[in-house]
Amino acid sequence: MLTRWLLTGTHTGGDFMGQAASGKAIRVEGMSLDRIADGMVQEGCDGWDALGMRRQLGLLPEGM
Repeated sequence: MLTRWLLTGTHTGGDFMGQAASGKAIRVEGMSLDRIADGMVQEGCDGWDALGMRRQLGLLPEGM
């Protein structure tokens, strides 16, 4: 099964990747590919825009 998804959220709470909560909103797109047998997920693999998320949170130097 292939699922395309969209995660939205706000960077609140604790530390994330060495950065204190910033209050910044994020929007990250991704896809999940799962093998289902007997009504249960047996294997799965996700692909998502990790670079874009880091950019949105200001975790990368300018120009990256």
